[in-house]
Amino acid sequence: MAKNEDGYEKYLGYIEDSLDEVAEKVTRIFNERKKGLAATLCGMLRDAVSCATHYEWRRGDCPYDTSGELKDCGDIDLNISIADFLEEEYTGGTKATYVSGHGLSYETYQDSLTNDTITLCENVLRDAVRICLQEAFPEDEVSERDAEEVIYECHDDIYDNCPAESFWPCSGALEYCGIDTEMPLKSLFDTKKEKIVAFRTK
Repeated sequence: MAKNEDGYEKYLGYIEDSLDEVAEKVTRIFNERKKGLAATLCGMLRDAVSCATHYEWRRGDCPYDTSGELKDCGDIDLNISIADFLEEEYTGGTKATYVSGHGLSYETYQDSLTNDTITLCENVLRDAVRICLQEAFPEDEVSERDAEEVIYECHDDIYDNCPAESFWPCSGALEYCGIDTEMPLKSLFDTKKEKIVAFRTK
């Protein structure tokens, strides 16, 4: 599908000329969706914890590489904090370091879930920009494609001036949504309707 040049130039010009106003509107939309985002993040955490294994790093026997290895040590302790789970527990996945003598590093849940929180925030960001454009040009029918083309050109300017920047790393997304990362993992599985204990009391 060819780019709608007239619409693209008009929308891009609006974003560039009204960046502060757009950033405020995008921030408003993020804030309006905060409760839903928090529920999604808690769901991501529950899914991760439900299938997690507690690994411990061992030095290993290779004299030429200090990457070491992970040893399966059973189940995750649900009494540890959400923060400790993110920062200290390993998924079992590896990443190449491209460093001589230390070829691999081991992925933490902070690493893994950050990929998901970035995707989550980018979806909200794209939708928010489309809504902003639609509000600015009510006579137009602004498509997702229109919004994506504009975001491609001015992504960083909007991203750096709205809550999207808080979603990297994952712990930043949790903090933005009011999820207390000092709470124990078991709080994520609290099923009481009247209180979700993973959330800060405001």
